[in-house]
Amino acid sequence: MHLESLRREDVMELADSAQIFHQGEEDRESGAIYQCSVSPSGILAKVRDKQGDWTVAIDNSTETLEMDCDCPYKGYVCQHMVAVLLLYIEGGDEKIEPLEPDANTPEALKQTVSAMSHQQLVELVLGLAEEREEVMRALLAAVEVPSEIIQQQPQNLQKVTQIKGEIGLFFEKLPELAQGEAGSEWEQILAVTKLLNPSDQLEVLGYGIAYGNETVGDFPDIGPKIEQAIAHFATAAVLLSPHQEEKREYLNALIACLDWPMCRYPHIADAVKNALETICTVPADYRYLISYLASSKRPEAAELIPRYYLILGDDANYLRYRQENLDTEAEYLELAEYWKQKGNQGKYLETLEAWILHLLRQEQELGAGLSWFYPTAALERLGILPFLVQPYQTQLNEQNLYRILLALAEQKPVTLELYQQIETLATRSGKWPKLQQILLERGAENPQELAKIHMSEENWTAAIQLAKSHLDSPAIAIMVAESMRLKNPQGAILIYQELVQGYIDQKSRDKYRAAADCALAMKSIYLDILQDRETWQQYIDSLGSRYQNRRALKEEFQALLV
Repeated sequence: MHLESLRREDVMELADSAQIFHQGEEDRESGAIYQCSVSPSGILAKVRDKQGDWTVAIDNSTETLEMDCDCPYKGYVCQHMVAVLLLYIEGGDEKIEPLEPDANTPEALKQTVSAMSHQQLVELVLGLAEEREEVMRALLAAVEVPSEIIQQQPQNLQKVTQIKGEIGLFFEKLPELAQGEAGSEWEQILAVTKLLNPSDQLEVLGYGIAYGNETVGDFPDIGPKIEQAIAHFATAAVLLSPHQEEKREYLNALIACLDWPMCRYPHIADAVKNALETICTVPADYRYLISYLASSKRPEAAELIPRYYLILGDDANYLRYRQENLDTEAEYLELAEYWKQKGNQGKYLETLEAWILHLLRQEQELGAGLSWFYPTAALERLGILPFLVQPYQTQLNEQNLYRILLALAEQKPVTLELYQQIETLATRSGKWPKLQQILLERGAENPQELAKIHMSEENWTAAIQLAKSHLDSPAIAIMVAESMRLKNPQGAILIYQELVQGYIDQKSRDKYRAAADCALAMKSIYLDILQDRETWQQYIDSLGSRYQNRRALKEEFQALLV
């Protein structure tokens, strides 16, 4: 999961409990977030509540979101993280006006530092950086050393040996390091490495990449760290070898890396391909790669050669090569996108149709029973689907269209996206009722997606029935209840009541706590949405009288009585 695809329902599931989620909502709505910085790599925010000021960091560069908050909460996802995620979803970070920072620097210190000479300040900063690691890290992060200075640095075998030792130690103790701690140590190693002579950088980074290649199979989470090292390797290669002939050694080395086990992870393979383009600073570099890939018959050739032709602006050779190497879905879609960018709608549709006909021919050759050969991504994109219903005079008639949609409905995992896309096409051709029935029946295999389908259509009866039949999976029931709390608050209350009762019946402290979280969500609906304190009070009083002898339950529910 990444920030770009995050939804409110995802935040509900990430939150440690319904109570934490609602506390995060309150923090978001009360303006507790007073600083927020968003970038492609993540979010850094400041949140202020009655207990103090807290820093929330969300890393978006890994396979899954990594989140951290320095508040004392002992769980995984606290209310402050929830508040920041909700703010991001709402796109409200630009509206935040940072509070004036507290004047924590004593006036006497300001006056003393202001009076120091340039040399004294330099000695002070460098001295602190030598003595305190956190100062060194802050300095390395804040100062961008010019490439001219990097190139002037002498080679330092002793420093290279030291950093390689630190890399080896890092990978050896990786099983003991927490995710955040590992990231911090690796950042420090890379920051120091980037200050070396480019030749030394290449030796250190090459060592780190090779070590990572041996380790990533056991620790896939280090993938982003290997990607960082690969990117820095390419930058150092450009600094060291600005001329094309000298760069070939590093281009060849990176292409060889594509055979390493680490490149079985797509993000690492992509990092290597990006590094190749970093090193290619002139057209001759790309022409060398095209020649090398073509002669070596590497499997990446069909992907990279046409891309390099496009970068060079050589449309004629791009079209020649792509037409000669046109077999997979990705290749058809790439060619279709080329025509779309050129504004040639006819060629765009013609290419997409050719892909569908290609698959239909495969079906005829391999047997009608192999319906899983029907399109996947090509038919799952709303930008591509509509052309199928155009009145083309080809084999792709209405009957073929229905067969394709039927195969998708019967074979593909049912998701809300697939459901809506098939509905779009099937409704136009009058085939939707039959396909809808198939999708809803198969949706039972994935109740979470089925719940989303019911909620998108505001079929509250079906959604409530589904939630009540999956009370053993509270995440589904809570997702349904939260999604309907505004449009169908009584339905949401009904689900929460079932959850509360189910938790109470299990008679344990942690289940009582979960019951209290759900009851708190109900309280919010009664008081904030329905404005019905009386009915809420009757409900909570009824629980109190029925379970008056359960002390642990009463303790967990005590906060709800306020």
